[in-house]
Amino acid sequence: MEETQPLSQSELPLCDSLIIWLQTFNTTAPCQDVKQLTNGVAMAQVLHQIDMAWFNESWLSRIKEDIGDNWRIKVSYINELLQLILGCAVNCEKKQEHIQNIMTLEESVQHVVMTAIQEVSCIMITYLKRALEELQEAQAEKEELRQRCQELDMQNEMMNEKLDHLFVSEKTNDGNNIINACFLYARLEAAKDDYRVHCEELEKQLIEFQHRNDELTSLAEETRALKDEIDVLRYGLSKYNYVTSELLRSHFSIPLFYQGFLEISLYRLEEKHEALLKEKERLIEQRDTLKETNEELRCSQVQQDHLNQTDTSATKSYENLAAEIMPVEYREVFIRLQHENKMLRLQQEGTENERIEELQEQLDQKHRKMNELETEQSKERIRELQQQIEDLQKSLQEQGSKSEGESVSNLKFYYGNSVAYGLSIIGPVQKISELEAALQKKDEDMKAMEERYKMYLEKQLAEKERRIEILESECKVAKFRDYEEKLIVSAWYNKSLAFQKLGMESRLVSGSGTCRDTGACAPARSFLAQQRHITSTRRNLSVKVPATTAD
Repeated sequence: MEETQPLSQSELPLCDSLIIWLQTFNTTAPCQDVKQLTNGVAMAQVLHQIDMAWFNESWLSRIKEDIGDNWRIKVSYINELLQLILGCAVNCEKKQEHIQNIMTLEESVQHVVMTAIQEVSCIMITYLKRALEELQEAQAEKEELRQRCQELDMQNEMMNEKLDHLFVSEKTNDGNNIINACFLYARLEAAKDDYRVHCEELEKQLIEFQHRNDELTSLAEETRALKDEIDVLRYGLSKYNYVTSELLRSHFSIPLFYQGFLEISLYRLEEKHEALLKEKERLIEQRDTLKETNEELRCSQVQQDHLNQTDTSATKSYENLAAEIMPVEYREVFIRLQHENKMLRLQQEGTENERIEELQEQLDQKHRKMNELETEQSKERIRELQQQIEDLQKSLQEQGSKSEGESVSNLKFYYGNSVAYGLSIIGPVQKISELEAALQKKDEDMKAMEERYKMYLEKQLAEKERRIEILESECKVAKFRDYEEKLIVSAWYNKSLAFQKLGMESRLVSGSGTCRDTGACAPARSFLAQQRHITSTRRNLSVKVPATTAD
């Protein structure tokens, strides 16, 4: 025997709630799950408790407990039987007691049971309406037949009275009356024959109605058999839907995993991007400060150049003083550092370009390998799904052929004519064609979902590559700027040391000169103030030189 049919998601709460309601009757037979209800013993005991007059002990004794698995109940009738038992409970003499037992259950179970009661009430109302209509039609036919029988009885009585009257009148009347009576008798005999023929026709109609009733009963049995076949096909379809849903779930769980992995990597890249932006802002601030210091150095350099140009016409002592303030070694060191900076920058650009090209080639190779692996996996998955779909189609065809053979044997057993055989074949063939159309639609939906997934994956990969390129370019620029700033800082450090040395010497020279001129030393000044002071002293000295030469 086959296993129990897996109920759909919409039928599970109803079945579970009705099983919980059945447990309130405290039957001797177990009724904890659907499998324990398939033998029908627990449901029979519940019906006996509901109405002992109708479902009496003799009826209950006919329920067998050792029949094993009941295939017919397993396939489709668990919910219907439980709902019918519920309808019997709420319409019997003890319905108030049963309703109070229902009200003691949980709220969710009460809601489901009330919904089932409403459905059963609607079904019972429709069945009662149909039964009343059929009963009214049968009563109308019965009344019509009764009236016709009464008319025939009345006509028969009239004929008998006329015959009696004729027999009486034969004794008293003359020969003319006898002749008239003979004519009347002949006429009555003809009417009697007509009525006999009419009665025979009515009997034939009655026989035809009986045959028609037999045909209708056989058709009802045929519809019942077809309903069983439909239940079997519905069971196969539900199993197919369950298998396809599991396959689709397993097929799309891997893309969801890849999507989560891509989201995590994208989140990490965004964090790195934010850190790089913060580092970029810090470097921009540092660059601005270095620009300011560079401007100050340029101002000091311009002042030194101006001093060198003004000191060309001065005396040898002042030329020696300018040489001490701006030595030639500093200029040579500065030119050498600039040359080394340019060479290092060119060398760094060359190595960075080579490194970037190597990384780009490695990244392209990884992308190609990843795409090849993904395409191979997707093709293999598609082949597996196609094989599974073909297996399901074969199983459905075998099941359809099996059900078709059963229906043919049943129809041969009942009718034995080819017309009924053709009618029985049409239903399963239509079901199989509908199942094939549904299967084809499922395949199309699955292909469309795979195409959409590939399109989304390609978009994500393109976005990822674009973000990686942007981050690599920003990283390269940040490295170049970092290296350049390090060189600038080292040059600035060396230059500041040289300027400090030069400032110390100039401060000593200017301090000794001012002390000789004024007799008191000036207070300490900043670097730019000292440079301005040196420039002003040089101008004063250049103005005083012609007077000394004239003397």
